[in-house]
Amino acid sequence: TVTDSASPAQSTTVSLGRVPAGTQSKFWDVGGDDVRRVVALGNYLVVNASSKIWLLDPSLAWPNTVVSSWPGTGQSYHGYIHDMKVDGDTVILGDDGMTLLKVVTDTGNPVLTELAEVPATSFSGLDATQPNAVAVNGQVAYLGNKTTVWAIDISTPDTPVVMPSTTPGASYANIQDMAIWQNQLLVTSSYANGNSLLVGIL
Repeated sequence: TVTDSASPAQSTTVSLGRVPAGTQSKFWDVGGDDVRRVVALGNYLVVNASSKIWLLDPSLAWPNTVVSSWPGTGQSYHGYIHDMKVDGDTVILGDDGMTLLKVVTDTGNPVLTELAEVPATSFSGLDATQPNAVAVNGQVAYLGNKTTVWAIDISTPDTPVVMPSTTPGASYANIQDMAIWQNQLLVTSSYANGNSLLVGIL
């Protein structure tokens, strides 16, 4: 059911189709501590495996399905990857701070490359015991941690700039996830008693 909050009477039910059950068409053991998110990017899949990011080509047979991964040989990841969002060819990670990757697919040899790391020290007051959620809206990325949201200018992705932070309200506790909807930043926040709150703040 789709509901317009401004006009509830205009709610309607829309069929999104069916997903057949009982048939497994593909299986990939991509490794990692904990696969947390999968995002489609053109003909590829970007997978957050918590300590690695995988770029998969589902049309290929395993193990050739993995066409690229980050970090590569001699590189290291920047802490547990709590969250991942994809915008165009840019992959934004919420790890110890924020990391930006680029997906290059037009060379015939698809590859994930690191554009920039924004370390935790760039976010004043960040609580390292809490997960970092991320969202992106055009040339601005967001990082949410506990009760604070930071905006990051990514118009030049290899030199991101952290802008002033905002504290949405005293009722917030432990930001869990963020998303963009109609140019608003939506935040899921959980209370200590286990209840959750969904709030649009931007």
